Amino acid sequence: MNALAAPSYVAAAIFWLLTGAYAMLTSQDFIYEQFLQPELLPPLAAFARNWALGSAGVLALWLLPRTTELRRPDIATVLVAIVWTAASVAAWFWPLSSLGPGPFPLAVMMTSLLVIVALALAEHLAMYDAAPESRPNTARDFFACALAGLCVAAIDSAVRVASPGSAAGDWAVLGASALTSVRLHLLVAMLAFLVLTALRAAAGFLSRPVPAAAILTVAAIGVLLGWFLHSLVLASISVTGALAAAGAYFAGLALAFALSARALTRFETADDGVASVIGSVAPAWTRTTTGFLIWMVVAMGVAMGVDVASRLGDWNFVFARLGVLVVWLLVLGGARRYVSMPGAGEPAVFFGLALIVLGGHVSVERFGPGSVSPQALAPGARWITDLLTARSD
Repeated sequence: MNALAAPSYVAAAIFWLLTGAYAMLTSQDFIYEQFLQPELLPPLAAFARNWALGSAGVLALWLLPRTTELRRPDIATVLVAIVWTAASVAAWFWPLSSLGPGPFPLAVMMTSLLVIVALALAEHLAMYDAAPESRPNTARDFFACALAGLCVAAIDSAVRVASPGSAAGDWAVLGASALTSVRLHLLVAMLAFLVLTALRAAAGFLSRPVPAAAILTVAAIGVLLGWFLHSLVLASISVTGALAAAGAYFAGLALAFALSARALTRFETADDGVASVIGSVAPAWTRTTTGFLIWMVVAMGVAMGVDVASRLGDWNFVFARLGVLVVWLLVLGGARRYVSMPGAGEPAVFFGLALIVLGGHVSVERFGPGSVSPQALAPGARWITDLLTARSD
């Protein structure tokens, strides 16, 4: 039965993510009338028509290895079972395919997200009793973030060189673009380091800092995903307003908790909640040099695949920018596993180094040579430039 626990959880999370996504799309008049009602996306239409049957099947698969949890006072598991069973019964009378534009689909979406959060909580509530004392890892965080920034810049530049019309013979332009990528991705790396340090500091005030740091890290990733959903995905289909923002950030949190359940269930780095969550996006064999280099090749393959796909068709660069975000998370996870330091390091020293990098970026922006044209930049560097320009306008 235990062998089914992880696959059944993944199936349940994906099922409810699809349910929430379908409900969100249904709430928009244009998408409903032009795509969903005419059933121009047959797999999605089949999912909606057969939701009740699929729900019962996935629910049975999820319940099978969790009969023990249902017999003891496990609130999250019991809550999921009750809500899911009620939804499955209701769907026989009001199929998901009967949803139409209006506020009700948004309520369905929020319910789906609540179920995902409860699914994740049911996986790792026991961690509070098992986690040991934490230890500081400032040095490892700093060098992992710096290494990730350099690796992502290299991958970004490789995508730039491999893309059509890259002017491969113009080495001056390519060199300036590569240096700009290094500077901008190191800027992101230092911001990531400062965020991780702040999360550790906040967790230190709580009674169980290891699980607290893990949950705070998941929440930070959730906020990042929510910002992406709100600022790019929903904005690209003209879904705006306070309700859209709340839904996007809640969806980001639900997605982050769903993806990190394995890390929160079993701390791979027993005394470090932050490392357990960040490192969970990369396999354990990335701790070795060979493994880390292989993982960088995988990340480069993802980046180049996304670049090719986005050139074939991409709405408002959403897919291309999602690729940048995914590559950053993959590389940071691998770097956090790979970097090994003998001691914690003096926090003030690494804060100073981070400020030097940030100050260097500002100095280059103000007093350095003319900036590279956005069209000449690699995809990731171009997006960072867009974000910085938007903040300064």
